[in-house]
Amino acid sequence: MSKFKEIPIFAKQKVNFTPNFALTHLCVANNRLVLAMQNKVLLKIDLANADHPEEIDLKSQAIDAKLSNIFLDPTGQHLILTFRPRDSQHPAQVMYSGPKTSKPKEILKLSGHIITAVAWNPSTEHSNVNSTQPFLLGTSKGLLFEADIVNCELKVSKQLYDIGKGNAAVISGLEYFFIPKTSKCFMLVATARKLYQFKGFVNNKDDRPWFSTIFNTYLSQSGLEEVLEFGDLASSHMSDKAVSDKALSRLNILYDVGTGYPKTIGYLVDGNSFMFNNVRFQSK
Repeated sequence: MSKFKEIPIFAKQKVNFTPNFALTHLCVANNRLVLAMQNKVLLKIDLANADHPEEIDLKSQAIDAKLSNIFLDPTGQHLILTFRPRDSQHPAQVMYSGPKTSKPKEILKLSGHIITAVAWNPSTEHSNVNSTQPFLLGTSKGLLFEADIVNCELKVSKQLYDIGKGNAAVISGLEYFFIPKTSKCFMLVATARKLYQFKGFVNNKDDRPWFSTIFNTYLSQSGLEEVLEFGDLASSHMSDKAVSDKALSRLNILYDVGTGYPKTIGYLVDGNSFMFNNVRFQSK
């Protein structure tokens, strides 16, 4: 028996909160929590002032579609909601709610798309709480878009890439980061059985968009993307061709404190987990 006392990895404590309806979605960032309930009500809670949650009733805004997922940026200020199509006459919807107003606003440029992954800029050090750095959106059809939020308006650039190249491939994980003190950018895209890596340079971060030049290189020269494939899943229910808004794998990055650089990359797929520790990327 070890003479050293083992320190728990996790700690838990009871929270004095009993929702009136079942919870369907939850996300948290920067001490801010967003809960979605079965009655189509969202609760936005500042954990420093948890007794005064902000309530958003989606029914009162004529939103009848079923909520598919919610995504909260690292500052906890900007929320993206994605809805499944009700029927053939009502396509999938994407909506945005920011710090200026609780009322979600539909993003018409993303009509018909189900957002399944978002790669926010990992840095929370932004001078303007009403804006973000550019970020990436992944869809259930395997499409990649670039977007950013300026003065609480979500702006979407043109489609960057089709990861399935014509075949639907649900993007279930999405991350990007820069080599510290350089303009070299790496992007990781996860599907049910593949992990893609894209890389390039963002020479002027004041210009928009950031990523189109990088992906134009891949569009003009096929086969440049680096791909890791995990397992023989082509004949299983986890085929990348399956069209679903359900995430079939998980991609997460543990960033080194203070640098915004990956320390560990985790990729979970069909009960198997793959960890990449002490990550090193070349800056050239």
